[in-house]
Order: sequence, then C-alpha cells, then structure tokens
Amino acid sequence: EGPVTVLVARLYPAKAILATVCPAKGVNEEVMARVASFVRDSGYLKLVYRSDQEPALRALLEKAFQKASEDQLEQAVPEASAVGESQSNGRSESTVLRIQDLVRTYKCALESRIGSKVPCNPPVFNWLVEHAASMYNRYVSTEDGNTPYQNLHGQRFKGRAVEFAEQVLSLIHI
Repeated sequence: EGPVTVLVARLYPAKAILATVCPAKGVNEEVMARVASFVRDSGYLKLVYRSDQEPALRALLEKAFQKASEDQLEQAVPEASAVGESQSNGRSESTVLRIQDLVRTYKCALESRIGSKVPCNPPVFNWLVEHAASMYNRYVSTEDGNTPYQNLHGQRFKGRAVEFAEQVLSLIHI
C-alpha cells in the first residue's frame, strides 16, 4: 500500500478538526465541498487561515473559501507560513499527529474485530479518516475542558458514540 494523502485542518478558537482523504493533488470538488461545509458549520463569519506554500493546497483552500462565501463566510484572509520553517506550524503538526494516531487506532481495532487487513483505499478508509475527526470533535476534551463540539455549539454532544464499522444488518430481496 502506498501513502494516503489526508487534508487535516484545525479551526481555532473552537479547536475543531477536519480530516478528509484527498484522492489527488489540486482542486478536488469533493474535498473542496468538505472544507466549505466545515467552515460553514462552524458558524464563523470571518477567518484567517494558514497553510504551507504548496500551490495545489492554496488553490484548493481558495476555491473552498469562495464556495463557503456563497453561503455564509464573509471574509477569509490567507496567512502564509514561512518557507522552510516547519516549527512555525507546530500546532498543525501536532494536529496531524493526533489524527494519525486516531486513524491508526481505529484501523487496528477494526482489523482485529474482523480478522482481516483493511486496505488504505476508498471508500472504507475515507470513512475511517472522517470518523476519527468526528469522534475527536465530539468526545475529546481540550485544554479548556470543553470538546470542540461544545465550543462550537455551546453544549456537549448528546448522541451516542459508535464504533467504526458498526454491524448493520439488512434484507435484500432478490
């Protein structure tokens, strides 16, 4: 299996995380829609975003924020990090590591439960990556004692936690 490209974003001050698999570099409609939805669902009207200097990523973010501006976002101001200064992106790097750990944990748990390897290709892996970010946002308390969901919505998430790939039974008539 080759490496999988995952876009990871963290929204401050709520500390909510978005993680989604990118099938290819550049502007991808599905990834762009996920970023726009993440921004729109946050309720923020103005934001400053930081990314590295990669042209493909910058183009994707610009398109996503244009799409979010059609609905609610009033202003999105880019702030480029210094070239070659990975330490200036410390919070970003720690967020990526956090998502990697969660995805690895959920993947191992699923593999042990089903007794088989899970390939790192769509669609199951895409769902796993998004599930990891969703679980983080709903259940992990940050330094302030609140979850990112609580910071955005003013209350704790009231739904139930679902293990990834929960068994679902259905009847198919042939």
